[in-house]
Amino acid sequence: MFNAKGGVGKTTTVVNLAACLAALGRRVLVIDMDAQGNATTSFATTELPRKGTYNLVTGSAGIAEVVHPTLIDGVSLVGATDDLGIIDVELAVGSMGKGHVLRDHISDLPDDSFDLVLVDCPPAIGAMTVNALASAHAVIVPANPTPFAHDGLMRTWRIVKRLAATINPALYIQGVLLTLAEQDADWGVEDVMAAELGSLVFPLRVPHDPKVFVEASGHGLPAAVFAPNSPGARVYLDLAELVLADENRLWRAAKGAATDPPDLAPTRSRAEAENALAGWNVKARDQGLLDRRVNIPELGQPLPPPIFVEEDAAPPGCSVGRQALVALLGLVIGAIGTVMVQGWLR
Repeated sequence: MFNAKGGVGKTTTVVNLAACLAALGRRVLVIDMDAQGNATTSFATTELPRKGTYNLVTGSAGIAEVVHPTLIDGVSLVGATDDLGIIDVELAVGSMGKGHVLRDHISDLPDDSFDLVLVDCPPAIGAMTVNALASAHAVIVPANPTPFAHDGLMRTWRIVKRLAATINPALYIQGVLLTLAEQDADWGVEDVMAAELGSLVFPLRVPHDPKVFVEASGHGLPAAVFAPNSPGARVYLDLAELVLADENRLWRAAKGAATDPPDLAPTRSRAEAENALAGWNVKARDQGLLDRRVNIPELGQPLPPPIFVEEDAAPPGCSVGRQALVALLGLVIGAIGTVMVQGWLR
């Protein structure tokens, strides 16, 4: 799941699609590569794990050590960790190859472990995003139909096409999902997207429904589990069915095969999937998850007032020369990271 623009519903789409795919009978692994860790805390967990994506990509843990079950039967998770925020710098100054670290770890999984792997990418095109797209076979691009989001969609299109032409020939865009769609707003952007991308735009619109989606994230649950009968949940179940309708192509891309797979597991019916989502809602209620808020911090003590330092005075223990050296080091590390990512895209 990738879009170069933030705030378009990538994490929401990942967690709800995972739940709906599991409801249809698929075994799903979610990998949270976004330092914010919102996908991780959307599966009824209040804290980020001690080991997760950071350890996987840096090589300090194997994938079997960081995969954990979730509340949802059939969905497992490799969670984000607190260290993930600095990983782009570490990858830039280290020797992590050409961005295939994640792909190598996924290849270590037994063939019968999971049917599908969903990766929640950060919006920036950094080392983590390159690793994710180098490991993927298909990209779903969530995009809300507004002018700025259209610009991000076009930038995303160019990035994916460039990566497919350089480091991952199997990569293709499976579709563009319209998210945060306002009922009455008419910017004309949807018509432009349809004219530019044709059938790549899914015939679906995820409604802008803060009451459901914000409440669900506040309880640490996918909306499809928190409110399985809501319009948004039904759209994500529609999306899961469209993804599985393309499952043969995904299998061919994953295996490098020219023919369809001999036999894929049958999917559950729509009614069975809806019953599964309703069952997980009951499970969440029985565990008290509908009565607690996990992603909304409680009020605590007020923060102390900021301490201002005179412009001509250095902080205690830090000379002006040392400040300049630290600033220079930061610029150098940032430049190295930019050059390496640009090198991957060539």
